[in-house]
Amino acid sequence: MKRSSGPPGRVVPQVIKKYGFPVESHTVVTEDGYILNLFRIPGKRRTYRGLQEQEDDENENKFPVLLNHGLFANGHIWLMQHGLRNLAFKLASEGYDVWLSNGRGTRYSQKHVKLDPESSEYWNFSFHEMGMYDLPAVIHYIRSVARQPKIYYIGHSMGSTSFFVAMSEIPELNDFVPFYTLPHVPDSVSTKTLLHYMQLINSGKFRQFDYPSSWENEERYGVKGPRDYNLSKITTPMVLVWSDNDNLATPKDVNITRSFLRPDVVKESIRVPWYLWTHRDFIKAIDADKLVYDKSIEILNTKRYG
Repeated sequence: MKRSSGPPGRVVPQVIKKYGFPVESHTVVTEDGYILNLFRIPGKRRTYRGLQEQEDDENENKFPVLLNHGLFANGHIWLMQHGLRNLAFKLASEGYDVWLSNGRGTRYSQKHVKLDPESSEYWNFSFHEMGMYDLPAVIHYIRSVARQPKIYYIGHSMGSTSFFVAMSEIPELNDFVPFYTLPHVPDSVSTKTLLHYMQLINSGKFRQFDYPSSWENEERYGVKGPRDYNLSKITTPMVLVWSDNDNLATPKDVNITRSFLRPDVVKESIRVPWYLWTHRDFIKAIDADKLVYDKSIEILNTKRYG
């Protein structure tokens, strides 16, 4: 079960090259066999003379930055601003090694070592599997290629949800990722992902997928119902960015989430200073660079929290 996304194409590499940045395509295979495609912007853009912008010594040791997209999206969301206002380009211009993720099932990551992407078996996943398998595989791959001990992480929407799953269920990942989050553009998504989100809304709890029968829950979890994700296991320093008019991550939701985290984990809680700012505006608003991205880069540059 999926939402059709059309032919995969090569939109992301074309956009990156158009603005003069170098681009690489990387393949990662998850523990459960999903083949993911990552796009990397490994350096600053080239000038009209074909020369790379000068980098100073301070930039050479900056951690890689992983940008993880939200629901109904892929890595292209980080390139939707006009020109150099995109967060990916701004980070690359600051000397960061930028990586754009494409979660399982998106137009750039619809392959598996065994399963047919047209089969229902392939689409039997939710954000739980993205957190349990996609993120660990991607994080370790980036660390290996970049030869860096840690990476910075910026997630939008489901990119934050899967992060919470990964860091709470696989606590050792906390050692590798100083975290910064942003609370969409259509792409493929599994029906199970949508059902999982609906379950969270109806139950008011952040927990694993609730299967139709208690015996299936017991077979998978050892108990008759799904387990709650234990957010107190997350030790990664994080900054939460939120807005008053975000109907998918309301201020109330942000406060509830924060109440389940350790008191010392959330280093800053930043409200976007515009009362009409929506969930999509974090990606598409024409002033997202000034109201959100520049602050994000300032925090990373000062290495305030990791």
